[in-house]
Amino acid sequence: MLFRSGGGGSETAASGPPQTKAEYQATVSRIVSDVSARYGNLSVDPAKLPAGEVADVQSGLRELAGELDEVSPPREVSDLHADYVAGLRAFADELPELTEKLKAVTDPSAGIDVLLDSESLRQLLRASQGFAEKGYDLELDGGKE
Repeated sequence: MLFRSGGGGSETAASGPPQTKAEYQATVSRIVSDVSARYGNLSVDPAKLPAGEVADVQSGLRELAGELDEVSPPREVSDLHADYVAGLRAFADELPELTEKLKAVTDPSAGIDVLLDSESLRQLLRASQGFAEKGYDLELDGGKE
């Protein structure tokens, strides 16, 4: 599940007043669903991602980040939101290398080490955990565990 992750704080490109928690959760859920419908399930295991699909997943992740960047989150989660968007972009950049590293390992524990070494995945995880700690259910994996 790629989307459940998080990180450090930056400002987003969104304008307008911050959404309420309910509006934000609905908006994020809709965006994740819409982008997932166009690109398929973006919450894939990078080790199982066929080389020919990496570019499509990267495009989907970047589109998701771009659409989320336009959202005005509630102030209490604005840093988490910015971290998540930045994490998506960083993960999209890292995906080809990460996929190759994971396909090269034969020991499952080595695969775990590769994932734990990914700063973008750690950033996504931190943000997702932060959302959960604040009581936000964003279904960032498109509802597909």
